[in-house]
Amino acid sequence: MGPLQEYIPLLLLTIAALVGGAGMYAWRQGRTATAHWRAQVCHAAQLAARQEILEAVLNSDTGTLFLWDADGVLKVYAGAGTPA
Repeated sequence: MGPLQEYIPLLLLTIAALVGGAGMYAWRQGRTATAHWRAQVCHAAQLAARQEILEAVLNSDTGTLFLWDADGVLKVYAGAGTPA
């Protein structure tokens, strides 16, 4: 066992480097997945808001006027010309 003992520090260093590299890779993949998840949550919230607007349009009475300003904010006017 004498000649193999000189390789033990190199073996331990190699194992530590592999474990560290795997940990860094997992951390990076986790950050990427988290960023993707946040983008999907934001997109889902935008879709839900758009669905609410479209449902309001479909459920509106006749004579209701819908206007969007430059910022995309919906303004609803009832049949008499007053804001709802």
